[in-house]
Amino acid sequence: HAWAVMNFRAIQHYKKLADEARNSRSTAAQVETLTRQLSRHVVPAIQGFFRGVALAGDQKGLQDVLRILTLWFTHGALPEVEAALTEGFDSINIDI
Repeated sequence: HAWAVMNFRAIQHYKKLADEARNSRSTAAQVETLTRQLSRHVVPAIQGFFRGVALAGDQKGLQDVLRILTLWFTHGALPEVEAALTEGFDSINIDI
């Protein structure tokens, strides 16, 4: 869980930096670098949150489920994110 949260916070950090870079008229290369750094943390965060949900059970994993949904809706178009989500859904109880 802690590993997933760290990756989630890194995503938020790099997103903030990328948004600031876009607003400050930084070069496209700088924005792309920040976006790439952000993307490196998405799959590990998803994997960690699914593992946390699987270990926590029904109610205790709700916050992790909400974070998974956030990552899914924000980054779900990336093929590696889609694969991580599919793998994660197969690893948890359908009732969750």
